[in-house]
Amino acid sequence: GSITSMVAVLTVVLPPSIVQQPASQTVLAGSNATFTVLATGTAPLSYQWCKNGSNIGGASNTSLILAGVTASDSGSYTVIVSNPYASATSSVAVLTVNEAPISRIFVVSTNGMSGGCIVVPVNLSALGNENALGFSLTYDATKLSFQSAQLGAAVAGGSLFINPSFTNIGRLGIAVSQPSGVSFAAGTQEVVRITFLAQPVTNTVSTTVAFADVPTGRQLVDSLANILPATYTAGTVTLTPVDYEADVSPRPNGDHAVTIADWVQVGRFVAGLDVVASDDELLRADCAPRANLGNGHVTVMDWVQAGRYAVGLDPLTVVG
Repeated sequence: GSITSMVAVLTVVLPPSIVQQPASQTVLAGSNATFTVLATGTAPLSYQWCKNGSNIGGASNTSLILAGVTASDSGSYTVIVSNPYASATSSVAVLTVNEAPISRIFVVSTNGMSGGCIVVPVNLSALGNENALGFSLTYDATKLSFQSAQLGAAVAGGSLFINPSFTNIGRLGIAVSQPSGVSFAAGTQEVVRITFLAQPVTNTVSTTVAFADVPTGRQLVDSLANILPATYTAGTVTLTPVDYEADVSPRPNGDHAVTIADWVQVGRFVAGLDVVASDDELLRADCAPRANLGNGHVTVMDWVQAGRYAVGLDPLTVVG
């Protein structure tokens, strides 16, 4: 007879085990981010990367490389390591994407009295490499009337060009430059000051001064004429009503408007039916001749002028 021997083979199966976890990181927008995992276990090992719990298509290697990241790539990343016997999930690695520093040009919000001049600054939050910039401002021409522009304190010795061709429809072109080879200092700098005449209003109102590209396109450059990225932020001008010529109703302080009631009240002063009670009321009632803002007497001429204001033949005029 014969003797047959049998040999038993023992195979040890090891489930996946992660020995190096992917690490959280913070990067600037536009750069690359790489997550890496190191795992052991019985081959073959497979990898599936996930973002916020969802599989990432095609991400099946030991490293996940994200090129040119943006803010939308921020999130929580994990990787699942598997073999035919089991799987293991890594700890969470958080990717934070910060926007790269960028210059900001903005209109400074301003308050002022209607009927007078208001200075509206335009500032640059500079990184320190900016040399020149151009832009257009757009505004409500029924509320603001362009008067002048001058360089801000940060542009000593620089140049200013103004295009006022479209100011009648509320558009103003501006170009500002430092001397050749000179850059704005890092930080917030005043580059230009715009003076507007605020038109009379009867109630407190806010109007927007925003950026546009006509007649002058928005652009920021360095001293080598390289175009720099920038954001442009609008501002507001808040106008407060003041006292106007012929505004005498309701007595004694008026209501920052000139209406038929004011016309009748001036007529009552002229006819002697009512007596002017104070110097302030006299200043408002005495509205003619208009060119001189009155002459110290309340007469039929003032009654006629009050009617012209009330019907809109003459624009509201700040008391004087």
